[in-house]
Amino acid sequence: YQLAPSRGSDLGTTRPRARLLVSPTFSFVTASQGMLSGGSFRNTPLTDEFTFRDYLATHGDQATPIFLVEGRRLVGVFSADSSLSPSAGQTVVSLITPSTPEPPTVDEEEMNEVMDKTGPRGAGT
Repeated sequence: YQLAPSRGSDLGTTRPRARLLVSPTFSFVTASQGMLSGGSFRNTPLTDEFTFRDYLATHGDQATPIFLVEGRRLVGVFSADSSLSPSAGQTVVSLITPSTPEPPTVDEEEMNEVMDKTGPRGAGT
């Protein structure tokens, strides 16, 4: 899996090397903005009383489901081409952003410059 390329990135013109995590618009910048605006990763257990449909109705656009876990096993990854059907007994791992976010402080051009300099694995790898 890979994150979607950021706007303006040279990667946007190349073919993805792996399946896109979450969606074609979920990039490193998008995830960073979500975190910097007060978002956090949360585990939400699903039950017969609180289904995935209830989860989506509760969190709406503030939730970005990423993984689906059952017990201690990863059973699914939300991707641009997935069709997961979360059920009772499973846990949704998501990035949840607040409904009134703090202004994000990520400069997309600066982030792209840093990523270009360090490469996909970061400096020193």
